[in-house]
Amino acid sequence: MTEQQIDLQERELDYWMTRAYEAEGNLWKAEARIKAVRELHRQFGVYEHEDDCPDTTDEHREAHHHVDSDGYGEEYCDQRPLYTLCDHCRDESGERLDWPCPTIRALDS
Repeated sequence: MTEQQIDLQERELDYWMTRAYEAEGNLWKAEARIKAVRELHRQFGVYEHEDDCPDTTDEHREAHHHVDSDGYGEEYCDQRPLYTLCDHCRDESGERLDWPCPTIRALDS
């Protein structure tokens, strides 16, 4: 193999190594963006009201009954899930969309 052929192969190798590093960087960026979207579109659990919980022991109430974040001061039991919604997506009237939302379904497909 001549010096010229070796030089050509080294330049070609450098070219492909650069492309590989660029592709790897693009993959990391894409993965970070997907992670950010998933963090934004997270599940929001809806639970039964505390009055509907069959366990009325103090231990259970202290561990599993919480004031909901809806601003009404109602308490709910975290052991009695009803359904989940997307914490980000809303319909035209401002209501949360069912989980998984269209964005998460698209990422998972």
